[in-house]
Amino acid sequence: MKSAPTAPHHSLATRVALVVATVFTLLVTAWSLFSGPVADPVLTASAREGDAASVVAARQYVLARPFDALGWLAWVGASGQLSTRPLPAETDAKIRVAVRLAPADPQVIRSNALVLAARGDNRAALTQLGALARSGGEDGGAALGAMLPMVGTPEFRDFIAQNSQQDDKIVNGLLMQACRGGVELASLAGFAEQVTRVRSIPDDVVKCIGERAIEGGLVPFAYWLWLNGTARLPTRISHVLNGDFESAPTSGTFDWRINPGGEYRDGFTARILKSDLPERGNVLAVRFNGRSLNGPVVQQVLALGEGEHMLRYLSQTLTNAKAAPLIWHVSCLRSNTMLTGVTRRVDPFDANWSVATVNFIVPAGCTGQKLTLDVTGRLEAAEGGRGSVQFDDIGITRLAAQ
Repeated sequence: MKSAPTAPHHSLATRVALVVATVFTLLVTAWSLFSGPVADPVLTASAREGDAASVVAARQYVLARPFDALGWLAWVGASGQLSTRPLPAETDAKIRVAVRLAPADPQVIRSNALVLAARGDNRAALTQLGALARSGGEDGGAALGAMLPMVGTPEFRDFIAQNSQQDDKIVNGLLMQACRGGVELASLAGFAEQVTRVRSIPDDVVKCIGERAIEGGLVPFAYWLWLNGTARLPTRISHVLNGDFESAPTSGTFDWRINPGGEYRDGFTARILKSDLPERGNVLAVRFNGRSLNGPVVQQVLALGEGEHMLRYLSQTLTNAKAAPLIWHVSCLRSNTMLTGVTRRVDPFDANWSVATVNFIVPAGCTGQKLTLDVTGRLEAAEGGRGSVQFDDIGITRLAAQ
């Protein structure tokens, strides 16, 4: 008589592990079946918006592979619930499952931090994202991006205060991402000011934030950031930066922007050259060839206060041929309102150079200005010019407050 077949022998630890795994799988599957998109009004709304296929596919993937943490994240992502406020309980639960399955996975850490932030625990969220950001690479960059919604909060300011000294890479990366990522300007300015009061920041970050501040009408802040944030300041600071052209122009927000031109495209060329007079140093040289002109030739952003100022500059026509009628003028940055008149006082200076001056008033509301070298009018631009002209010692002096 044959004996009945016996079950294979397993150790106690192996049997416990198998039972736990089986029970967990059954619980996960049951929970998934009863909390899926059919019973979830948010998921139902997503389905009406055309996301039903993604939600169903993610849910089926989780049912087939319940121990894959990224599958749970895909389910949450397909439903779009992470952006829902208040955060649905089922979304919180799905993220918690992912955390149990893969607590060290960068995507899981980032998603869990977003859940923490949605609950209002910005401090814990920033702690997790900061640790992930230090790993660098794509995951570190994504962690920085996940911090952006918290810029301007008290917890974010505390995080920056703790990290602005030792974690230069993280803080600088955050500043640049906040600038490029469209963080609200007031929050961005507060963030940049907090860092700048501790240390300098890279020039490309200063430029990015400065340009956004200028576009948003915060020219005085942009100027303050440039003076206090950049590590490479010019040797002399005045209302016009590098007005004697002795330093090579940089890409700074408040430096010269010289249009090099092209004789056959713009009707002129412009560049900084050594003057024939040793005592003159460098000059701005503009040459024309008779073709119509496409300006402006030179521009610089200014941060003048309200009140009366005087613009002064030197010029020299180098040939007997008629040079194009160029004029320096100051205008409001946002409205383009011209502040300087056409009439100038012109007096002889030295070695065929002349000095021109004109007074102007910066009114209230003219926050930020631009200094421009351009052709005097459309007719003159169409006619073009011949010969060449040089400029030097461009300066603005404040005469009186308004």
